[in-house]
Amino acid sequence: MVAAYSMLKCEEVFAAQSWSGTLLTPVQRSFATKYPVTDFHFWVMYGSWSWCKDCGSFFFNDKYFSESVYQDQVTSATPDLLAPRRRQVPSDPVEHGHGRVGVSSRWWYLRGMYKPVQHCERCTKPARNQTAGAFLTGVLRRRQETHARGSSASTSGMPVVRTGQLYRIPRIRAEGAPFNAWSQECITWPRYQHGGFDLRHKTGDSMLDLSEDERRSLQIVVLRTDVKAERYGASHQLNWTKVGLSRAYFKKELVTEESMPTPRAAAAFRFLMDNNRYFRAFQQIQQQLIATQASLNVSSYDLFVVHHGIECAMFPHLYPTTDFTDSGILRHYQHEHADDTNRVCSIGLSWTRKVLSSVRVYGEQRDLPFFLYEKHLANKFFNAHVRAKRMGVTGDVMTRDSQASSGYWDIVQDSLADLVRIMLVRCYDEENYPLLSKRGDKYLNGLTNLPGCN
Repeated sequence: MVAAYSMLKCEEVFAAQSWSGTLLTPVQRSFATKYPVTDFHFWVMYGSWSWCKDCGSFFFNDKYFSESVYQDQVTSATPDLLAPRRRQVPSDPVEHGHGRVGVSSRWWYLRGMYKPVQHCERCTKPARNQTAGAFLTGVLRRRQETHARGSSASTSGMPVVRTGQLYRIPRIRAEGAPFNAWSQECITWPRYQHGGFDLRHKTGDSMLDLSEDERRSLQIVVLRTDVKAERYGASHQLNWTKVGLSRAYFKKELVTEESMPTPRAAAAFRFLMDNNRYFRAFQQIQQQLIATQASLNVSSYDLFVVHHGIECAMFPHLYPTTDFTDSGILRHYQHEHADDTNRVCSIGLSWTRKVLSSVRVYGEQRDLPFFLYEKHLANKFFNAHVRAKRMGVTGDVMTRDSQASSGYWDIVQDSLADLVRIMLVRCYDEENYPLLSKRGDKYLNGLTNLPGCN
């Protein structure tokens, strides 16, 4: 009975996911009704994860197992019956069969071990029994307050109480689906209707439905990551390994409404310029660089430390509004609400919330996670340098721990290698760098002798 309920409920939750913009075929994204005959494998497939109906995100759920099954944390006068077998459990996975029962076999079929739908405790619960009219009234009230403050339209709502409320969770409401109140951390995409994109539209294509040509036409900054494919196990199993530092450059052609290939792409550009201040800022930077005929390459320091929200210019269809940003969360919040509370925001946690959301396209990205991880490390080590300078010590002292000590020297080596790459290009550029070109041999000898570059 427990197994049947779990399988049917998981199939219902699976259907609630959004596959807009996915690379998978309809066959690949269909629910596979499979009954694992091994006890532990069944729990892993149908009981180890739960779905939050308030924010639509998934999370690993072993709370009942850790608190009530394996280690009963309730004080009781009766002895723990599992105590004599504590060193023997959990036992090896066992297939169903007469007389084949392990010490922990019954655990994986307990009713409390299966919670396909449960609140994640990371989002804010919406008001229960809230009607569509009450929800719309609240949206209009917040919009009026935003207009009275004189700021741009935003879905960020009121000032947050917890820093965790800054991490936004993308979600798409299916067309024709009944209204259900969402958590305040949820954000959604505008839909294309009557020649324009608007967040108020409930039907029509979203920006995730844009074609590949339309997506590329909206890109202002192009990201390049050096990765290598690695295969392991079965022939279909593949993993990507980063083998070099990420690079980025502005496109040679100015991204404007007139350069869009279709009316739908032009409407998307107008919406981005009005609702994503990071996209608008980088479009202005590109315009200035092209006008002054400056280099369109983005230096590593600017890419990883200076430029906040640059991912909005790299993948605009994934960041339709400023609220979606991963690297500029705190700056955007402070700009909207003038809240100078000391908060620590994590790029990794923000991206993880997106990957675990019901919008599956984030989990299929390859280059963006590598870049955000590098940006996270660069900010971490740069802040360590700043603090070390104030304290009068070296940067490696501030990162002398098991997690960051080796990473510190890895980022130093990558930075030096990137410096060598930039200078090598300039030494052979007679037109833009004539002085370096004339003294190229001297500079090249010095560059190749830098520590960490050999």
